[in-house]
Amino acid sequence: MHKTLVKVKNKKLSELVENIINKMSKNEILQCVQSESSLLAPQFRNPELVMDLNNAMLEFLDSPILAGKNKGEISATVIKVEGAYKALKHMIKKDVKLLKPLDKKSMDALFYLHVYDLALMASEKRAVRKMLG
Repeated sequence: MHKTLVKVKNKKLSELVENIINKMSKNEILQCVQSESSLLAPQFRNPELVMDLNNAMLEFLDSPILAGKNKGEISATVIKVEGAYKALKHMIKKDVKLLKPLDKKSMDALFYLHVYDLALMASEKRAVRKMLG
């Protein structure tokens, strides 16, 4: 996990997304997306793969929690940055046929791409903001 993520690992994912929306313009977010994309290992440079991973994470974030103190709440409203990072990493290892082991740099870039994607969607769609709480 990148050092900037370690600093916020115990914050809610929704707070991270909100912070990005408040501090960055859409153009700045898009520049970050391009920058993060350039850090990906060749096996992850397929835009469809990144889109599929983002969609799988959206589905995960939009599902209710089945047990525990947050039972019944939507995952996106309570999940911490570290939890979302681990969930994405698990999805990649489970669902993506890796040619080489998942490297730390690509994992961080894929997570940031997901967070920036969430920020762009939340800035444009009320339904996404509602999902994030």
